[in-house]
Amino acid sequence: MSQVDYDMLHAIPDDKGAFVHIPFQLGAISFFHSAPTSVGEINLDACTLAKIFQRTITTWDHADIKALNPNGLIGVPAGQAITVVRRTYGSSSTKLSSQYLDLACPGGWTIGVGSGNADTSNPSVPTADPMWPSDTVAAQGSGGVSDYLAATPYSIGYVDSGHGHKLGLSEISLKNKDGVYLTSKEADIGSVTSQVTLPAASASWADVSLMNRNGAKTWPITTFSYLYIRKDLTALGRSGAAVKAFAEFVISKEGQAMVPEFGFDGVPENVLNIAKAGLAELRLSASATPYTFEAGDATQKGAGMMPNVLSGKRSSYADYERSLHAVEIVALKAEIAKLKVHHEEPVGIPHWYDDPKTEIEAAMAVGALGFIFGIIALVIACVALVKIQASNKSKYNSQV
Repeated sequence: MSQVDYDMLHAIPDDKGAFVHIPFQLGAISFFHSAPTSVGEINLDACTLAKIFQRTITTWDHADIKALNPNGLIGVPAGQAITVVRRTYGSSSTKLSSQYLDLACPGGWTIGVGSGNADTSNPSVPTADPMWPSDTVAAQGSGGVSDYLAATPYSIGYVDSGHGHKLGLSEISLKNKDGVYLTSKEADIGSVTSQVTLPAASASWADVSLMNRNGAKTWPITTFSYLYIRKDLTALGRSGAAVKAFAEFVISKEGQAMVPEFGFDGVPENVLNIAKAGLAELRLSASATPYTFEAGDATQKGAGMMPNVLSGKRSSYADYERSLHAVEIVALKAEIAKLKVHHEEPVGIPHWYDDPKTEIEAAMAVGALGFIFGIIALVIACVALVKIQASNKSKYNSQV
């Protein structure tokens, strides 16, 4: 939150606008490419990326890229064009990417820092910083960028790291502030929090930035995600207690373990302690009973069924039914795999129909069989005709 917005909220009388920051996850942004995997790892630094996205560098064999990849980009055709894909409308990934390029390459990023935007009538033309060059490709949402990367060889773009990894996209090895080339998978995302001084939960976080920090394992494009919660929840009654309970779960061990499922990273212990101290500042209604928790692996006999206990052991019949379906799906996949193995043809053994000579011989054999069967059918027909004539002659003689 900006300092202006923070000051505006805290200017509301009777402390009604005061709130706490609850940092609960870390998000990273990465640059991904669609050069063939045979090319190998591609190293790039901020200034080279700035030139690529501003279209100063337009081919993969440019001297600046070669200098960062002394072993060469294996198999890339000479003069192979780089296609740049970027977000169309306002997005945090655009803001963070442009902020990083401006910060890590002073003077080298000249098209502006911001979330970006465009008019729906002409979405390819930016109306807010960054003012992208006209020969970049505009795509809607992270899905649009990742789909374009997957479908267009030798393109490059930016998406949140977890999203790109989940889709199996190839990530650029980025040079961090310590001069180390690494991917976000190789980085220690949480370590960057030790490089900054973090304020109390109720103080302003406007100047907190995790971008382009020191550390051999530090990822240079990282940011917090927060919950903003008003300190005074007394007017919400029981709902105020539910809001606090939700936040408590998010920063709990169980809640933090769920964060990677969504492509993000949980926060380190020092950050969780700040968040817990912030939740302790919340004021609830005197009539609101606080919620407590029962972990799925720690039964509280009797207490777990109480109205204000949120239990990891509780589930609806739909949850139970879905768990059965999951087991059945696993069993079906295993059975399908067995069937595939059973019906798989031996490798390396030629089929008779792969040899033209064999095909001709087979055709001749089929033709010969057809001729023979035709002769047999003709003989049978003749015998039948003779018998019919003889039968008719016998009937005629008897009548005479």
